[in-house]
Amino acid sequence: MLMPIRRWYKVSLIVCFILLPMAAKADPVGTGTFRVEANLATGAFCVLETWDNVTLNVFGTSINLGTSAAQVFCSGTKTLTSITGHCDSTPDNAQISYDFAVTSQAPVPGGFAFITSVENLTGAIPSAIGSATYTSDGVGGGSLPLSSPTIPGCAAAPDVYFTGTMSLNAFQSTSTPSGAGIDPVMISASPTYTNPNTGLPETLPIDITFADVTIGGTTTVTATSSVAGQIPPAFSLDLGGYRPSFFDVSTDASITPPITICQHYADSAPDDGIVDGTTISEDLLTLLHGEGDPVVFADVTTSRDPVGNVICGQVDHLSPFIVAAVIPTNHDSAVLPLAPVKVTIGDRGATVTKNLKVKVQNADLTEAAGHQIQLTVSNSTCPVSLLRDAMSQPVSPDFDPKNNGVGDTITVPGGKTKTATIPLRVVAADYTSPNAKSPVRCALTLTATSLDSGPVAEVNASNNSVSVSVDVVDKSDF
Repeated sequence: MLMPIRRWYKVSLIVCFILLPMAAKADPVGTGTFRVEANLATGAFCVLETWDNVTLNVFGTSINLGTSAAQVFCSGTKTLTSITGHCDSTPDNAQISYDFAVTSQAPVPGGFAFITSVENLTGAIPSAIGSATYTSDGVGGGSLPLSSPTIPGCAAAPDVYFTGTMSLNAFQSTSTPSGAGIDPVMISASPTYTNPNTGLPETLPIDITFADVTIGGTTTVTATSSVAGQIPPAFSLDLGGYRPSFFDVSTDASITPPITICQHYADSAPDDGIVDGTTISEDLLTLLHGEGDPVVFADVTTSRDPVGNVICGQVDHLSPFIVAAVIPTNHDSAVLPLAPVKVTIGDRGATVTKNLKVKVQNADLTEAAGHQIQLTVSNSTCPVSLLRDAMSQPVSPDFDPKNNGVGDTITVPGGKTKTATIPLRVVAADYTSPNAKSPVRCALTLTATSLDSGPVAEVNASNNSVSVSVDVVDKSDF
């Protein structure tokens, strides 16, 4: 259950706050593989962890679990409500020893993901690292029948086994000062952890601002690849190459809501509105907050900053967070090609008006009810007067110029077309042509945009826009 406001809080997050900004630290300690052998009837199990021979910098200390701990042997028990046990490095149990409890399990394709809290650490390795909060983040496959045990010293009488990959990550707490009842408090963190799904380190830059901290304390930020909870069907954690991580924060400070949480994301290669390394638009990003028991994630987004590449939300208590992607609705709208517009102005230099007819098409052939399509002039190299009326007021496409209220947007059934009218006004003073064979040429770019109640993904964006040339000959110029 979530604890009352102004009491101790547990969160999922990477942090940043405003008065006296403090930085929380987090580093991966090691990566490796594991094998679990278990007895289905009794719930007893054994684990053999084999750590990679990789040296990592953990808070300024070089740690290589593969050479220091080599392997870790664990034994434990699974009940209806818990999975707990104890681990020791082998053959040298003086390197690392700890208790563990699985805090989260979630299904993934081909198996399951899990998060394990690591407590009561002793040994040379944790002593070298110093005070920290540890989590084990892993992914395992489905269980298989086991004819005879293979893990030395396992007393569980196992009849099934499964294997997987895991990482051990350390998160240091940081001081969270009192706001003296008058100032918001900000703590910054960019925890780095190893995601077992990819085997690669990931960093989550996050800012959290407490409205106030009445009694100071410490705050710890953890990042994980999974959390047990329901993600609403309108959101995805695996879309267009975008696979976000969860973040979790715990504090023993006494805090006052509201709490503002922001996560930064990468859009710099180039700054094109697409999240780096993915194909998704930054507009699809949404901050979700885990609420209730069992946990259901809800949209708490309050702002998006496409310039600073940061998304924020506001909550009144702390629990797991994740920046998910809205699943867009697929539509296919097109604007049909246009022939050049040719205008000849008489030798008296009069103003000429001409209606440009533009067809848009709903290319969703099976969509009987249709969807809305908006037609706009997205770019123009022509004089401003071309798209102004006699009162110098801007004009725009209109799907029913005889009646008010239709304008530039209309519902088009699947496979059908609708025609919009754009009134063009060619003012002689704005065009100078040397002769009848050398018209003044400019261009209009027309764009058809699919509209829906939420974000839209165009199935074929290559036909959403078309350019039309406007050629003007003014006989009064020669």
